Amino acid sequence: MFSGFHHVKLPVSAVARSRDWYTGVLGFTTDVEFVEDGMLMGVGLAHAGMAGGLALRHNPDRAKALSGFDAVALLVPSREEVHAWKARLDEAG
Repeated sequence: MFSGFHHVKLPVSAVARSRDWYTGVLGFTTDVEFVEDGMLMGVGLAHAGMAGGLALRHNPDRAKALSGFDAVALLVPSREEVHAWKARLDEAG
């Protein structure tokens, strides 16, 4: 038996750049960094109010394979907040 998800892991082509986007735009915080042979290979992220975390792992081939696929859908509580997020994401590019 289980009670939920601990985290979701996504492949990315650039860990630091992806981490900066999730922290700077979506407000996640970095919990842990995984450095292998001197290279940042992954990060664990958390967000206030979310039970599970998000992990980003360096894997350019898998990231490319997922390009254009919506692997995660964020929950926004109201239509007004959807419009506010759209504006924020547009501003962030």
